[in-house]
Amino acid sequence: MCMLQGELSTHLYSHACHCSCLTHTHRQTYMYSSLTHISLFLFFCSSDRAREKLLFVCFCILFVFPFAPALVVLGLPSTQREPSYTPLAHFLFFLFIIFRFYRTEGMKKGDEKAEQAVPEEQPELPFLARSLPLIRLSLYQAKILCEAVGTFIFVMTISLAEMNCGLSAIDGKTHTRNLAPIAEGFVLCVLIFTFGYVSGGHFNPAVTFSVVMLRGVRIEEAVGYWLAQVVGAFFGAALGIITNGTTRHLPAPQVYQNSAENILIAFICEAVFTGFLCSVVLHVAYSQQKNNHYYGLAIGMCLLASQYAVGGITGGSFNPAVATGLQLTKFIAAGYATPLVYLWMYWSAPMVGAVGASFLFKLTHPAPHEDEDQQEERVLQAQAKDLYNA
Repeated sequence: MCMLQGELSTHLYSHACHCSCLTHTHRQTYMYSSLTHISLFLFFCSSDRAREKLLFVCFCILFVFPFAPALVVLGLPSTQREPSYTPLAHFLFFLFIIFRFYRTEGMKKGDEKAEQAVPEEQPELPFLARSLPLIRLSLYQAKILCEAVGTFIFVMTISLAEMNCGLSAIDGKTHTRNLAPIAEGFVLCVLIFTFGYVSGGHFNPAVTFSVVMLRGVRIEEAVGYWLAQVVGAFFGAALGIITNGTTRHLPAPQVYQNSAENILIAFICEAVFTGFLCSVVLHVAYSQQKNNHYYGLAIGMCLLASQYAVGGITGGSFNPAVATGLQLTKFIAAGYATPLVYLWMYWSAPMVGAVGASFLFKLTHPAPHEDEDQQEERVLQAQAKDLYNA
């Protein structure tokens, strides 16, 4: 066992050295390849049992055949390795597939006994408990996981979009070429439609706080939401740096001119537009029209418009977790601490906006009312009841 651990440590170390000596283009290819493998593996784990064998054959074709040349790559010097080959990833995924297949076969033998032991009440998310035999998640754990993963993808998209097609990546800061808010708004739409039915699709501590004020989420759950969002944002920003290979243009929200007047203006902008975002979330996802099919699009377009409106003043955060993740990552990776000075503002201003959105929702949310026909019918029923009693 010790020898196996030593060999595995040696492979991991050489794997890390391999990553460090890759060029920028190769590093991106390597990262995209690894993410593709992870997504395919998760798809395999979440599939139905009836498709297990078919997927097993497909994965054998995808992973077993490239496995032999991948082993050859392990013996080459790091400078001669192709970045598209990931030997360790192939090996680990192949082991996971084999283990998953035989674990599923073993479970099928006891299906009849298992079905008799299943209680009548099914969990709210039965597929999470049925499709992954290696992992058991409660509903609350599933919510926390969705918030962390969603915020991770959201912040990684923000960092890469800003570094490649945002204002921070453009010489002369030409506003007409800033395309980053478009990517950020649409990825938020996708994430809300993806995880909204599980956790609500907040990905924002301010949105979670506004929902807490309406008693849509308990404060105990909200603490877990906030931690998951901040952690996901930090790792999303970190992976954005690794993928892009530089910290030069990493966005970190800050006040660009350090004066009391500019700080006040930035505070007002963050509070107003975060309140706008929270108000849209509450009215389209927590009101009488909550079962609509456009709520994700409305929220994403609200973020897009807000970033174009005041992004040049405050950085367009409207999200304490996003600001914290980007600011901490830039400080750790590049030693640039100026954005951290304004961290208090990027937490207090959005929370003020969230409180305002909650009060506005309570004031404007229409209470159930009766039309004239319903009122007349209710009066007639009351009169008939009085005559009957008399």
